[in-house]
Amino acid sequence: MLVLLGAVAAIMSTADSVLLSLSSILAKDVLGRTLLRHAPESTLTRSGKILSWLVMAVMVVVALDPGMTLWGLKQLKNELLGQVAPLFVLGVSWSGLRAKPALLGIILGTLAAVLPTLAGWERLWGFHAGVLGLALNVLVGVVGSLWVNARERTGG
Repeated sequence: MLVLLGAVAAIMSTADSVLLSLSSILAKDVLGRTLLRHAPESTLTRSGKILSWLVMAVMVVVALDPGMTLWGLKQLKNELLGQVAPLFVLGVSWSGLRAKPALLGIILGTLAAVLPTLAGWERLWGFHAGVLGLALNVLVGVVGSLWVNARERTGG
């Protein structure tokens, strides 16, 4: 019983960290650089808290699905985290990566990974939905960045 409780506590701790990181990224890096560009820090903090509640509400709806298990929630969390990793590595190692194509890749990859999993199709064409989402994510981020870079060089 203690081992099981320890595993559940570790999963919950990781989920909490993911939620806090996600709300901070959305509030400061997305809203803070677009819609709330000149907003004070208190407004960004409030926005992060609101986004945390919205994400939590979505996750509660997902968790209340009778077919969803604790392992299924962990799998969804891993698919979400897996969407951030490749473009983070590319962003550190390749100066040509652009923010808008990278963000679009993350959004499309996340949708391509999570929606089939929630619908019960963990595998599509023999591939795990998370792998297909990851491929779409990287493809959109890299090709979009190359396109933006080419347009900047030609002045178009």
